[in-house]
Amino acid sequence: MRRTLFAVWILALVVALTASVAVAVDGPGTPSETELILAANRKVADLDKPLVVHGTLRAPVSCEASPSVETTCDPEPVDVAGREVVIESSGDGVEWSTFATVVTNEDGGFAVKDFPTALTCYRAYFMGDDEYASAMTDVVIVDVRAGKK
Repeated sequence: MRRTLFAVWILALVVALTASVAVAVDGPGTPSETELILAANRKVADLDKPLVVHGTLRAPVSCEASPSVETTCDPEPVDVAGREVVIESSGDGVEWSTFATVVTNEDGGFAVKDFPTALTCYRAYFMGDDEYASAMTDVVIVDVRAGKK
């Protein structure tokens, strides 16, 4: 158990040090900034049960007010629907391969099932388009244990 936890910690450190982050720069004709969030329904998966990897693509809203104009703004992020998100997986946090390609639903959400057989890292990215900037998630690490008999 200690070795597994140590291995997970080392893997998380390697992933954190090698992760890339997309940054949007606002300006005329610049796509809106986006936020992509990824999670799994469990941090430790059972071999005999599906794991659900899910996420949301949103565009944060910034409320800018002019001193001479009273502005009302709803600061809730906008759900980004109908956009393609690529989910990748890795056993070591270094070599990544496409696990699934999904299209966000009307709430900006997406979900896929997996049956991992060993410790697996997941991350997702949105390539961006004319309206919304690209984004990448943090890495989600899922360990695997043998199912109960």
